[in-house]
Amino acid sequence: MTKLPPTQDERFLIHDLYLEYSKYDNPQLKEKTPDDVVWMADTKMSAIQIMQPQDRNIHDKVRHFLILLLAYFYSCILFESIVR
Repeated sequence: MTKLPPTQDERFLIHDLYLEYSKYDNPQLKEKTPDDVVWMADTKMSAIQIMQPQDRNIHDKVRHFLILLLAYFYSCILFESIVR
């Protein structure tokens, strides 16, 4: 959509999807929703997982690498002090 506008066929598809949705939302038509369709407002959130993309930019790569490197060095120092 950001590079090319939708083709004529895609426009018809989007319009058909809109008409399919709106017939269940229109109270004048009194069309009953199918059993396998649930409105988002009628759902209940049961779990949340926050996902963040890895390696978003150069700075995050460097920072994560340095954190891992420091953790490795500190674990080596800790291990060496325990072994002695």
